[in-house]
Order: sequence, then structure tokens, then C-alpha cells
Amino acid sequence: MSVRLQRLVALSTYGNAVLAGKTDDFDIAEQIAHNCYNMEFIEQPELDIAGSTRLLAPSTEKWFRYLEEDGAKKIKLHFAPSNKVKIPDHISEAFIGGGSECMIEVQFDQYSHLYFHTESPSRKDQFLRSKQEAGHYADSISVEDSTRQLEQVLASLIDFTRNNKFTQNWFAIFTGARSCLTTSDFQITESFIPEHIYSVDSQRLLEAAFRSFAFGGMGSWNDLAFDDVKQETYETLSSELYSSIYTAIATAVNSLV
Repeated sequence: MSVRLQRLVALSTYGNAVLAGKTDDFDIAEQIAHNCYNMEFIEQPELDIAGSTRLLAPSTEKWFRYLEEDGAKKIKLHFAPSNKVKIPDHISEAFIGGGSECMIEVQFDQYSHLYFHTESPSRKDQFLRSKQEAGHYADSISVEDSTRQLEQVLASLIDFTRNNKFTQNWFAIFTGARSCLTTSDFQITESFIPEHIYSVDSQRLLEAAFRSFAFGGMGSWNDLAFDDVKQETYETLSSELYSSIYTAIATAVNSLV
């Protein structure tokens, strides 16, 4: 599982729990300390104007308090393909600052504030709030459709890895991830998600996405190579899996009401 994704999911989940008054059933201070440390929230500086940066909150806990006082209603998580480097996002995921772009949408009654996630040289997670207000972003896909999309690509990956002795570990990983979507007795393995905060269907989708995350550096799914047609299939399935995982995570997180 990507640490970056875990932190983004935790931030959005705890923020929504705070805004909805649903923190009585878990120790949010402990969860923030373990999963949302070293984050700061600033307003995007004016272009070429020194000293125009404004710190909104120096920590996650203070940001949640800031949002409550400002009248925020909900937090949503959005991802988009990156244009930083000329390699696919599922390959650049292995590098600091790589992978898909992330945006946090903080919704108010009539508008949204947009925060763009970056990693600073100090290794802090920074969230830069745009100075421009935006309308509410519409959800692009339902939990049901996202589940179907992820299940289909996992089924293809299971077939692809089934009969190759060098991919048997990946066959087991993808089979286990798919089982979250197709069996009734799946178990939650990610302890940073408060129990019962998501619907069963959304929790299934999150769990399957976490378990099927195969991207990174040496020893990851990205580290494989095949011959000819199989290589083309591998590259296509890798891209589809990566996109489906990010869609699944955003869809599940944004389903919280």
C-alpha cells in the first residue's frame, strides 16, 4: 500500500468525521498522530510576490479546527493524471513527488476551496489552497461502477499471472484483492480506517484497492518484464489497474455522508 495514499485517505476520512461530528467512536487524536503527522496547510502565494504565502494551519488537527470554524461541510478527494514527467504515473509512483496528482476539495454550502497536495523539500506534506473559489465537483463514478471496474481489471490480472511461475505471488495478491469484492467474509486489514465509518460496499472497495496496490520500486509489479505481446498486455493492465485503484479510493472516500 502506498504511504502517500494512506495518508491522503486518512486525512480525508478523519476530516469528514470531524465535520460530521462522528469522532466519538474512535480516538481521533491518536489516529492523526499516527497517520496525518508532518502536514501543513497554506494559501497559494501570489505569483512573484515575496512574502505573500499565508499559513492557514501548521498541523492536521488545527486545520480541522480551522475548517469547522470556517463552516466547511465536507472534504472530497480527487486524482488526475500527472504531466510532471514523461513516464506513466504508475511508473513515476516509485519516485518522490511521482504518481497521479491529488486535489482536496473542501465543500461549503455554495462553493469549494481547492487544496493541491505537494511534497516540500523538508519532506512535509503541503496542501496549497487556491485563492480562487470553485463550484462543487460532481462525482464522476458510483461505488457500484467503480467496484465493477476494479473487479474486471483484477480478473484480467489473475488470468495473466495464473500460469507463470514468476508471477505466482502476484496471482495470490490479485486473487486476494478481488475476493474483497466477491465474497461476504472479507476482513479489514487497514487499521487507520475507523470501523463502520464507511458503508460495507465502500469499505470493500477501499480494502480491494489497498490490497491490489502493486506499484513502487524494486520488487514491485513495475519491476517485471515480458516478451512481445505479453509485454504489451502487461503494460495495458498495469495502467488500467493503477487508474482503477485511484478511482476506487476517491469514489469510496467521497461516498462518506
